[in-house]
Amino acid sequence: METIRQDFVANVSHELKTPITAIRGLVETMVEDEEMSAENHRSFLKKTMNQTIRLSNIVADLLSLSRLESAGMDLVKEPIDLREVVNGSLAALLPVSEDKGIPIETDISDEAMEILGDWEALFQSVNNLIDNAIKYNSKKGKVWLSLHRKNKKCSDRGTRFRDRY
Repeated sequence: METIRQDFVANVSHELKTPITAIRGLVETMVEDEEMSAENHRSFLKKTMNQTIRLSNIVADLLSLSRLESAGMDLVKEPIDLREVVNGSLAALLPVSEDKGIPIETDISDEAMEILGDWEALFQSVNNLIDNAIKYNSKKGKVWLSLHRKNKKCSDRGTRFRDRY
């Protein structure tokens, strides 16, 4: 159990440091380069914004995990259209996919897909799946997300997890 905890802390530390390092580098470059063109400046600001969104998502993931693990956390089960959860996650992760150059292709049914569940918990789960598909994808890869009543699938061509995961 201690090894799992240490691995988790190491992974979280890395996940937090990556966007912070990127933000710092982008801001330092903007501050130091007094002759930077307006176009490059806007590009750097967009990249900085994308990294702050990524950082915010990581913190939100950690807070959600903490809430789910706390003894007093009760899931609120209510009717939810699964398409809304998936589309919300796609909208939140679009800046991340654009920043990495990983397009997301979707095939989402027009038919309502009402399920009984906790919107926040489902959003977090779907968000993590799509984020991992983006994060661990191959260069010049893409994420393909299909959602139909009998076919719910998210795939990528990235690195596969070892058997222990």
